[in-house]
Amino acid sequence: MGAAARDSSWLLCENGKLAVNTLEHRSGATSRQTDIALIYGANILTGVVKDTSKGPVSLSGGGSSFKGTVEVDYGDDYRLTIKGRLILADEKFNISYVLPCKELEGEL
Repeated sequence: MGAAARDSSWLLCENGKLAVNTLEHRSGATSRQTDIALIYGANILTGVVKDTSKGPVSLSGGGSSFKGTVEVDYGDDYRLTIKGRLILADEKFNISYVLPCKELEGEL
């Protein structure tokens, strides 16, 4: 695994239209969570999927929001499925993408 704790995964997923960063890590002594950052242009929306790598998520930031579902596949071919409604200022978009991902590794 790529993170310094050696028990976390940090992925960057994108399709040329939007990017999603995920950080799957421990949450307390016995559970895990996936932090999500959706990046579209200059908009960065963040939120958390608790106790799993898939499920409903609400992301927000800078007056924008996303409500929908995500599923992160940590198998051999990392990918993220994201479906829902993205609201940027007064514009609303229904999105449904499967994004290829790469695991980011660093040396800390």
